[in-house]
Amino acid sequence: MASPLSSVITSRLEAAVDNGFDRELPAVSEWLAFASTQCPLSIWLGMTVGGAFALARSQHTVAEALGTFGEPSEDGLPTGTVEARVVPDIPTLHHLIRPAFQLSKARKGHRGRICPFDNSTEESRALRTGTAGV
Repeated sequence: MASPLSSVITSRLEAAVDNGFDRELPAVSEWLAFASTQCPLSIWLGMTVGGAFALARSQHTVAEALGTFGEPSEDGLPTGTVEARVVPDIPTLHHLIRPAFQLSKARKGHRGRICPFDNSTEESRALRTGTAGV
């Protein structure tokens, strides 16, 4: 009989799926990996020893555009990541994942480049704060 998923793993799975990452990739060590059929960004979700949630991302331009959210982390990042951020709880993790997905998706067709936000439009502010489509 399969053992039930821990609440921590379930929370990380829900955070990814709820925010557009509909393809589960093979886990890397303690990191759960996800991709999306709607954008080119891949993410990895992990936890720190202290119980905080970590998000690693695969695109430099998304990392640069959203890099001020959460605390930076370089501890044991999976291959393919460009940076990781640590946040204290699941709601904050959602606010970290959603804008990354939306930015990657919105900029997917721009010759493969993702442009950082300039915060000059309501759309840019909504994507940066994770409130677009809410």
